Amino acid sequence: MAVWGIDDEGGRHRLIDPYAPAFYLAGPPADLSLAVRLLRRHAIACRTRTVHRRELWETDQMPVLEVAICEPTRFRSAVGLVMQHAPVLRAYHVDVALPQLYFYDRGLFPLCRYEADVTDEGLVQAIRAGDSPWDTGYALPPLRVT
Repeated sequence: MAVWGIDDEGGRHRLIDPYAPAFYLAGPPADLSLAVRLLRRHAIACRTRTVHRRELWETDQMPVLEVAICEPTRFRSAVGLVMQHAPVLRAYHVDVALPQLYFYDRGLFPLCRYEADVTDEGLVQAIRAGDSPWDTGYALPPLRVT
């Protein structure tokens, strides 16, 4: 995922964050296996693991299959493929826009100041917000139209 930032002197920086957006699936094991096979058959690189998550308004956690898509640009097509061929599965986090998902997963928000550990090649190792989303008086970056 390309992340653009502006430093304190107004310099623009393009960083690459090896972000793999994830969605979650719940359902019969055979259908979960089918979903993974479909993705691999269509050459959509992904990592999967079973995790426990809580559904909105529920108190107990449940096991779900986390499907992290290695190429963020293929996230929507991966979701569509699974939903079309395995409709019995319950899917979570599939209707959130990719930029929103990135901000949520990284604990960032638009126009926030952030700190990042970056390699010499511009690869993000860690990134964290320097502002609070609850603050109303944070400084806006020096934006410009080109």
